[in-house]
Amino acid sequence: MRLYSLAAPQNPVHLADICLRGQALVAHFWQGRLYVSTIHEDGIGIYDVEDPVVPVETAFHPVPLIHGFAVSAGHVFAASGTGTVVVIDVADPLRPVETATVATLTSAAVVASGCDRRYAANVRRRASSARAFVAPWA
Repeated sequence: MRLYSLAAPQNPVHLADICLRGQALVAHFWQGRLYVSTIHEDGIGIYDVEDPVVPVETAFHPVPLIHGFAVSAGHVFAASGTGTVVVIDVADPLRPVETATVATLTSAAVVASGCDRRYAANVRRRASSARAFVAPWA
């Protein structure tokens, strides 16, 4: 994965390369950290990017069959293909702690956050239609 400065969007500047544990799926920034979910080595890598020229992996937390995730209020909410949303406390980025596992309706789940709420959605595909179940939790 490559990090770029977009201080001048018309002229991006390459800052650093990060060697990931697998193929990148989703990435989020939160409070000086880069969170990257990877497939083939299913999980979330946490990188300190306070100095973006020298990014440092601080931890890796496995999440089986990860589909996506959101970072909010010191927690990662990761959708797993096992039919769960895994909640990980990342207040200490050196020692992420899995604090809960929430069962979902199916194995295809998407996680998002906004307005101080987190959402998990299950999408069921039948023929040419898709239905979604969305459950907010605080």
